[in-house]
Amino acid sequence: MAKMTLREKISQLIMMDFRTWDNQNFTTMNESVKKLIENNDFGGIILFKENLATTSQIYKLTNDMQSAAKKSKNKIPLFIGTDQEGGIVHRIGSGCVMPGNMALGATHSEYAKKAGELISEELEALGINTNFAPCVDVNTNPNNPVIGLRSFSDHPELVTKLGEKMIEGMHKNNVLTAIKHYPGHGDTDTDSHTGLPVVNKSKETLMKSDLLPFKNLSSKTDMIMSAHITYPLVDGRKIQSKKGSIYYPATLSSKMIKILRDEFKYKGVIVTDALNMGAIADHFSPTEAATHALNAGVDLLLMPVIVHGDQDISAITSLLDNLEKAVKKGTISSKRIDEAVKRVLTLKKKRNILGKKNSKDPTKIVGSAAHHQLEAEIANSAVTVIKNKKDVLPLTHCKKMLVALPYKNEKPAVELAIRRLKHADLQVDYMLYGEDTSEKEIRKKVGYYDSVLCISEIINTKHLKSSHYMTRVPTQMMQATASQKKTGIIMSIANPNDVAHYNDADAIIAVYGNTGMDPTESLMPEKAYGPNIVSGVETLFTYQEKLGRLPVNIYHYDENKEAFTNQIVYKRGYGLSYKKEVVTKNNPKRPVILFILMGIAGLLLMGISLIIKRRIKCQ
Repeated sequence: MAKMTLREKISQLIMMDFRTWDNQNFTTMNESVKKLIENNDFGGIILFKENLATTSQIYKLTNDMQSAAKKSKNKIPLFIGTDQEGGIVHRIGSGCVMPGNMALGATHSEYAKKAGELISEELEALGINTNFAPCVDVNTNPNNPVIGLRSFSDHPELVTKLGEKMIEGMHKNNVLTAIKHYPGHGDTDTDSHTGLPVVNKSKETLMKSDLLPFKNLSSKTDMIMSAHITYPLVDGRKIQSKKGSIYYPATLSSKMIKILRDEFKYKGVIVTDALNMGAIADHFSPTEAATHALNAGVDLLLMPVIVHGDQDISAITSLLDNLEKAVKKGTISSKRIDEAVKRVLTLKKKRNILGKKNSKDPTKIVGSAAHHQLEAEIANSAVTVIKNKKDVLPLTHCKKMLVALPYKNEKPAVELAIRRLKHADLQVDYMLYGEDTSEKEIRKKVGYYDSVLCISEIINTKHLKSSHYMTRVPTQMMQATASQKKTGIIMSIANPNDVAHYNDADAIIAVYGNTGMDPTESLMPEKAYGPNIVSGVETLFTYQEKLGRLPVNIYHYDENKEAFTNQIVYKRGYGLSYKKEVVTKNNPKRPVILFILMGIAGLLLMGISLIIKRRIKCQ
């Protein structure tokens, strides 16, 4: 720090993104970005899907970035981060997606630590040293549009337990963790990417739910990411913005940061959520947002400006100029800058970012067979059976099945599962349903099959209205199967709030993941894919010893209000298990059992033959 100029210190508090360059995905280092990194002392760079295509490409890109950083005046390596939460939020184009947080919540087990180990092993091998995960938001509001499956649970203790295990797993491979989104994004009804959420909860209420994981994990994590959410009952002050007077968002609130520092005794780095998100960018200029955040007590500014081409370079130059002037004028204290820089450099030293060099071959680690096996094991253990009328599951006599789904990219995952089952006698046909799907068409289609699997994917509460096709079609399909005495099955693949709605279904399962697949993938996909749907289909046909339990309460839906009530339909922890193993052609254990039975039969025949021979000799 003694050797750093004021401008270099400020640069160390900035984490850039280069998602695209000249409208093309930024996957290869170019001269412009190289010079930007060499000429500045940026604290880090965050990578997105646009940057992360293949294993070899990612490894080269991260190494080129660190090489450029080492050519800067102070030669301080970068935080290279990404959001590899697992499930619906994953960035790596190769390797393992993992089942996601709510699926881990459904296992109620040590799998969270194993998931953290796997994720961090792949990140570390790729040269990514920082993971903006785990998400420890308590999903207390089922109407929440942005968290949902990203949360472990609606119970703060379970969120804390699994969050801690995932942090332990990631630290095993020296990957930094950043828990998010402080002080909690689980009770919002607005997405902060597009708007400014307001949560009217008192501090006392927050301490019993949303804040609890952050308090308990503050000594475990490397970073805490702040949320762009206002809490008027905690910080009732207002700040002037481009759109008028607003309550201080947590990212810019010194009162919110004070809770972390003074009450939770948190000594680590506080990083903002992306400052170019609508909740901040719609109200403040980049300089204003950065100034307010630093003065509030934040240490690391994530994506304060957009630089996606040579024409944008002046934006970062201008921001550095303005922040440098603000410090010299006393608008931001030099003490505040030094305090933040010290935290950033201390963390880099602690996690050996300053001297670490990867010596492993990433192509032998990322997406390895062992990793995909663990990924599938976790996804299988998360599948939760909500309903199993007359023990129709696992399916034992299914010959002709119709699979109805709302999106094309879900079909390859079902096909992959069917291929892996290797059930030669099973005929599977597919039906893509939408707004135009009629009840008449459904009844006619169902009549040809003995079983119907309908995928239900409810993204928001409006989808649960009986008139909306995302609920109407699955409902009519289950009614048709019941009236025609077919087996009707619902597989919930998004938020599990829909499992209480299909009374006519014979079976209902929840898999907690709607990530689709590339339709070109084969039996062993090379690209990252969501394992949840695959595991769900396999669970329908095969005996599973370990099955999941609901990690959230399922509430009754009030159609008139388009919202959930306080009436619980299924309690957290609910889940059925398969009572016994059913021997079928679909069951992988059948050949072993048949072999044993055939062996016993053979021995009996040999015994009978010997008895007959002895009797003949005696005669």
